Amino acid sequence: MAAFPSASKTTITISPDAAVVFNAATIQSGQVEYIYHGNDGTSFPWNDTAQLNYLRADVRERVIQTILQVARMFPIIRFDAAMTLARRHVQRLWFPIPGSGGSIPSRAEFAMTQEEFDAAMPHEFWREVVDRVADRSPRTLLLAEAFWLMEGYFVRTLGMHRVYNSAFMNMLRDEEMRSTARSSRTPSSSTPTSSNVTLTL
Repeated sequence: MAAFPSASKTTITISPDAAVVFNAATIQSGQVEYIYHGNDGTSFPWNDTAQLNYLRADVRERVIQTILQVARMFPIIRFDAAMTLARRHVQRLWFPIPGSGGSIPSRAEFAMTQEEFDAAMPHEFWREVVDRVADRSPRTLLLAEAFWLMEGYFVRTLGMHRVYNSAFMNMLRDEEMRSTARSSRTPSSSTPTSSNVTLTL
């Protein structure tokens, strides 16, 4: 059964079936687990990642501490595929409502009721990230890659400073020239031009 990684793993080996999971072997005991790769439910999983269990408060805190550490060293942080950690998509991908099937078929057995999910992840992870960074490193700019037309939600509700403009990208793709021109003429506030770092969480 595939799981999420734990802090006790001491060595990692790649599974032949790397499209779905990879093997995590503990040297001391020889125990082997199969760990999910990150996945947005739209294409092949990301084989260079391991999916963390964001329902666990200790995992969320560990990730936030890592972000705070990075924020002390860089003026800009870009969060890769940030939309997958919005509560609605954590639920859709990894802990679907019973009977819904979910976006990753093998996760149906990990279904949770809405009440169970809300109790485990009561708040948006990114809202807490933004607030904690603002308190500890207020000069650090946070940029989120937010597909699925979630830009407004990330800026207005989650407080992210900048977002990847997937709506603009879709206009270009669909050759909606009037909308593209109107969007291009809309002034945007300036952003720092110094070094930045991208985090895949």
